[in-house]
Amino acid sequence: MKTISICIPVFNEEINIENTYNEIISLFEKKLINYDYEIIFTDNHSNDKTEEIITELCKKNNKVKYIRFRANLEYDKSILEGYKNSKGDAAVVINCDLQDPPELLEKFIYQWEHGNDVVYGVVNSRKESLIVNLLRVFFYYIMNSNTEIKYPLNAHDFRLVDRKVINNLKDTNNLFPYVRGLTYSLAKTPHGIEYDRGKRNKGESKIGFYKSFTYAVNAFIEETFLFTKILKGKMKKY
Repeated sequence: MKTISICIPVFNEEINIENTYNEIISLFEKKLINYDYEIIFTDNHSNDKTEEIITELCKKNNKVKYIRFRANLEYDKSILEGYKNSKGDAAVVINCDLQDPPELLEKFIYQWEHGNDVVYGVVNSRKESLIVNLLRVFFYYIMNSNTEIKYPLNAHDFRLVDRKVINNLKDTNNLFPYVRGLTYSLAKTPHGIEYDRGKRNKGESKIGFYKSFTYAVNAFIEETFLFTKILKGKMKKY
């Protein structure tokens, strides 16, 4: 039986953790019954009850793993560590706010079983302002104008990544990695699936305008300058 690793980055998500956990467990018990699973929470040093809640889930279910950082390493580093510590045949990143529907995993897995090594969600619509959406389009326009690989618009970290790609990521030690760019650039057969992104389930986003801006700047630097290292074979291929 193949195993799917569910990687969930968290920071002060005490009001969302149990609901997200229950949704994932229900999905595997009712629809993904032919697959085993593990759930990996990577915690950016939360200061609410996140640690307490996840620790209890670990006691309740030995398929739950908990990684807590000594400081906030930010979102992408948290995702990368989730990949690196996963044991599954494939891994899926999903946020704890459930804006991305867990049930889409069925389609992700279907495409993966049919030969796609990275299956990513493409957002048709999202509950954001017009300005934010325009800035996002502009960001990808700038990125795609300065890289050899053309990244899909409206695709983010909600994606399934095959074990071969994950093994390649283990050589990445950047302090501020742009993980969605890395997984896409390392994929041989990527495939996008369209969906509508909903509102955040509970609570408020921890990523404001400033963090979004610095994230975009870092992504641009990583992919337009450091990306050439991949093309020159600095990272092992599969």
